[in-house]
Amino acid sequence: MSAQRQDRQDGRRRLAAVSAALCAALALGSCQSGSGRQGTLLGGGSPEITGSIGSQDAAVASTRKLARQWEKNPGDARTALAYAAQLTALGSSEQALSVLEQSYRAKPDNPQLAAAYGRQLAAAERLAQAGEVLGKALSLNRSDWRLHSALGTVLDRMDQHDKAQQHYRQGLKLKANHTPILNNLGMSQALAGDLKAAEQTLRQAMKNDGANTTIRQNLALIVGLQGRFEEAEQIVSRDLPPDLVAANIAYLRTMLSQNNVWDALKGGKKPSGKTKG
Repeated sequence: MSAQRQDRQDGRRRLAAVSAALCAALALGSCQSGSGRQGTLLGGGSPEITGSIGSQDAAVASTRKLARQWEKNPGDARTALAYAAQLTALGSSEQALSVLEQSYRAKPDNPQLAAAYGRQLAAAERLAQAGEVLGKALSLNRSDWRLHSALGTVLDRMDQHDKAQQHYRQGLKLKANHTPILNNLGMSQALAGDLKAAEQTLRQAMKNDGANTTIRQNLALIVGLQGRFEEAEQIVSRDLPPDLVAANIAYLRTMLSQNNVWDALKGGKKPSGKTKG
């Protein structure tokens, strides 16, 4: 591997590490480029809010009925998809994956089964297999922008950012100016080390949906990673209380300063680990 390529990969890893640290510890940027709605996990809400006992009993009863139907005919795509969705909702993701796997094997040319199975594989962190199955789903239905976006997120998680961005752009051809795809493209560009392109893409997304908190926070993160802290503070202050805004910006300054991440991203150099003077 060439030294230039190694330095570029080091820069990407450091950017990913900074982004992950901010996402985990603070509220500055959701950074979610998965298949969820507008950069957030599908469903939302607190996992502690589970509803009434009666509603849970009804869900369990419905799932058992679907299980009986599915066992009679695993190749029935509609039943398999409904059964897997119910299992996932009840917290049985591994069982849902098993159901989709068996049904996909029975009907490998069903685009809905391939898409659902690929997404479930991605959720289970079986990324290489997810990429293969989502690719098969795309070969069966090339006009589905959702599949391009889903495959793009898998490729990003495998550090194949150039390929991921090709799928995001193809998705945008099918669904022009779609905010979630623009968000994913922007974060992919950032993870690839191209912060200027990432900022431009996220600003385009903001024009489409100025009320989107996720996009705005991601934009603030990218602006901050370029050293423009006051501007990042202005962007994120719309969503957060002043004390949390200050904490986020201070944390970002510290991360970039102590690890020389900004220098590495700006010049493609390997951070020395020393604090800037």
